[in-house]
Amino acid sequence: MSTPDERLLAAVESGDLEAARRAFDEGANANHSEIRSYRCVPVLYTACTRKDRAMVRLLLDRGALANDGDTEQAPWGSDSTPNIYVACPDIEIMRALLEKGADPNASGHSRDDVMTVYPLREHSCMTAEIRALLREFGGRSARVARFVKSEYRRFRGKPTATLSGTAARRGPSGEAIPASQQPVTLIPATTYSDEWWQREILRGDRLLAPDSRTAGYECHATTDEAGRFRFAGLTAGDYYLYCCFPEPPGAAPGSREVVLGTPVTVRERETLEVALAEIAREAGGHQGTGVVKGEAAIRTPTGGLTIAAHQSVCLVPVTEPATAMWERLGRREIQPPPDPEAFPFDRRSTVDEAGRFRIEQVAAGEYFVYCRVEMQWEQMLQFSPGVQMPGVLHQKIMLGARITVREGETVQADLERVD
Repeated sequence: MSTPDERLLAAVESGDLEAARRAFDEGANANHSEIRSYRCVPVLYTACTRKDRAMVRLLLDRGALANDGDTEQAPWGSDSTPNIYVACPDIEIMRALLEKGADPNASGHSRDDVMTVYPLREHSCMTAEIRALLREFGGRSARVARFVKSEYRRFRGKPTATLSGTAARRGPSGEAIPASQQPVTLIPATTYSDEWWQREILRGDRLLAPDSRTAGYECHATTDEAGRFRFAGLTAGDYYLYCCFPEPPGAAPGSREVVLGTPVTVRERETLEVALAEIAREAGGHQGTGVVKGEAAIRTPTGGLTIAAHQSVCLVPVTEPATAMWERLGRREIQPPPDPEAFPFDRRSTVDEAGRFRIEQVAAGEYFVYCRVEMQWEQMLQFSPGVQMPGVLHQKIMLGARITVREGETVQADLERVD
């Protein structure tokens, strides 16, 4: 005779919601797992795989763990892939999981490549709508720039400089409110930290945690009651100075904290005085009158046409970090190509069913425009001498172009393979 847990599993596999409710009434465990050869598969994982929205909601309501918990109570499913990964691109299920604590920065195995772990943000079914959902629940973007140790060595020179100042924000009536007893951080200005300053501090984009090696070059202080701080024994050079002020009283729940900061240049044997003020964060880049349009498609090795339908197309200002990433893609040093969110984008659009895209209100300047597409084609595979079998191959490709936009101009940018 079957147990309540076994009846719950059968109900989940068949999509029988009423049978699942009866199993719970009989004492079934919402975190029950089925042992399948080398895998432990929770019933919630099975429901997410089947994209069964009603069943997922029922399991979550009955206590199923949306995120990685104790491995004895809720071991992860197939190949250590989390529920939210297999639920993609069903945005309703993903939202339900995130509301119950699923990790928006999770990683998992691709169905087509079980040997490699990919971040959720690089899922082949990712869309702009899903990226927005992940950001809503704390999802972070990948970094483009790399940590280059030689850029940091110059900050190991003679410690002869001093930096001091005050940190305060403006109140509703314009009065200065000191940042009392708040941490202040001084970070060397390098290619790696330039990206962080532009994207996270100025634009408010949440990035993945920095390389742990940067910690050895940061300087920290704490303001006093008047908001004053002091750094002594500094090496001459360019730095980023910032302080995160707690959100003001009466702010809307979940609003971002106020960031005070500025770039500074410190010279040998100098004592520099700085007043930290609130940074006005950009709202996604300034707008212009240019237009960028084009097509995003590529031929497979067998001659078929793969259209990048429903994929994000991003327009990125040509900066040093973006250029370095572009060159590495061209040398095929990055495989698979990164998610479009890895670049600090200025404007974005979505490719339509015919492979066309259009981006309006573009400011004059030089840009990289690109998107990612997954090619799929059938091919005879050689397994051993004289033995061939048909198979399906997949490959993620970055399509892009470097363009110059002038005010009032429409630029045709038909994207080609970057590498």
